[in-house]
Amino acid sequence: MNQQKLNNAISDIAADIGPDAAEFTPPGQKNFLVETALGSMAATFLWSFFKAVAGKAVERAENKLGEKVGDAVADACTSLIDRLRHKAPQVSPADVKSAGEEAAAVLKQQNLSNAQIEAISKAVAEAMARALSVRSDADVSLRVAQKVSAEGLQALT
Repeated sequence: MNQQKLNNAISDIAADIGPDAAEFTPPGQKNFLVETALGSMAATFLWSFFKAVAGKAVERAENKLGEKVGDAVADACTSLIDRLRHKAPQVSPADVKSAGEEAAAVLKQQNLSNAQIEAISKAVAEAMARALSVRSDADVSLRVAQKVSAEGLQALT
């Protein structure tokens, strides 16, 4: 997986999140985000997307489609605030690359068509939007999840 492609994806996601970053923070703590935190937030979202795509592809192969992916995305998004406050380890560029490579390998192993990969990406984006909307505006959550999905899918292909 090309690191420059991943860096560009993270940067594009961060730029898209920018004006709405406070949507993803707990009430009363909406002033601690700075530009550098946006990159961390974007990396975490992209990492979550890759992990969920890999999980969804495996579930699809095992005919176990369900809420597991939504739960995994929700868990990753819930831990985002702890990561931003340095209470949990940050998602590093190496972590994002590793998760992307894992997702790409699982997709290749399953020999999925482009249409199937796009369907998985869409399902993951929907689960991510639901998880994010617990703490933020539903429309903003959907827009950010769709951006993460588009950038993640582009990095995978």
